[in-house]
Amino acid sequence: MSKWVDAVLRGDHSAAKDIANQMSSPPVLSGDISTVSRWLREKRRGLTRAGLVASSGAAMLRPDGLETSFDFHQRFEWERWFLDRDSCEEADCEHKYCNDVRASSKLEVAATQFEIQGLELDWIGIC
Repeated sequence: MSKWVDAVLRGDHSAAKDIANQMSSPPVLSGDISTVSRWLREKRRGLTRAGLVASSGAAMLRPDGLETSFDFHQRFEWERWFLDRDSCEEADCEHKYCNDVRASSKLEVAATQFEIQGLELDWIGIC
């Protein structure tokens, strides 16, 4: 992955494409948050987790409905983002921790590098 990232950051599109084609799960680039969200939803299976991750200084995400300001992130319940599920198939469930818009897999809230330290997601959309 690091070689692919390096090629992308250098602007070497053909090298990035060649590297991606050799990967078992190649990364995908898109400038459209709807495309990214759809791709992440399609990749998830079972209880795997997906989420949007952005730089804490990424103010240009507001037009896409993603807030990275310190004030918003300071007040958000990040434990809900990591632990709650975006759906539920259990018939007798009380839905206390599922069907929650705050869940990472709902792809409504982007975490920053500070919120995700030490935690893992199976599928990540980098904004």
